[in-house]
Amino acid sequence: MNQDAPILIVSALEDEQAGLTEVFNTYIKSPKNGHQCIRGKIQKKRAVALVTGVGENNAERTTKWAIQQFQPRAVLLAGYAGGLVPHVNWGEFVVDDESLAKLLNKPAHVGKIVCVPRVLKNRAEKSAVAAEFGAIACEMESNGVRRACQESALPFYHLRIISDSLDEELPIEHIEKIMDFEKGKVVPSRLVWHAVNHPGSIKTLMALGSRTLPLKTRLAEAISELTKNISLS
Repeated sequence: MNQDAPILIVSALEDEQAGLTEVFNTYIKSPKNGHQCIRGKIQKKRAVALVTGVGENNAERTTKWAIQQFQPRAVLLAGYAGGLVPHVNWGEFVVDDESLAKLLNKPAHVGKIVCVPRVLKNRAEKSAVAAEFGAIACEMESNGVRRACQESALPFYHLRIISDSLDEELPIEHIEKIMDFEKGKVVPSRLVWHAVNHPGSIKTLMALGSRTLPLKTRLAEAISELTKNISLS
């Protein structure tokens, strides 16, 4: 394996990578294949950060393209997740492998992270999935990214930070109206239209933004630590 090859960092949403420019030592930020892309060095290690879009199909397609384009040495999927059990709370990290928890050097829950086809809306849905799969957190991209890595025989690492705990509900009825899920970003014109036509949504969406704001920095710092330690492993 080329030891100078970059770590590929993939996330579903631009929001999940919003803090990364603070941890890149040097970087170039430009669209690639229609998606946000940041290339440079994190703690002097080469890295490429790419937004895949939401869902396992978008994630698989974009990750496969990125693997061919950038020839990484490993792939790190990092982003938000929903908590499925009472002891996994907002702002806490979740990994699915004990060895990754050691590389993270931060407190983290270790357990199954299940990939689901849609956002789970409430405690009842989350509890049902937790019971069925024995999972502690859920997300929507890992199956696709894992398949892309397996196809290219690349190491796959998976990090999540909890954005909504078991008893929290995401306002998906508003999110669906303002997001481009394929590109993983909020569309400003859709946001304005939705706010004008549904003024009651403004407070809800602002609260969601405030809720995720501190997660961006924490996630970026964790990605930085993992990029350094994966490169050394």
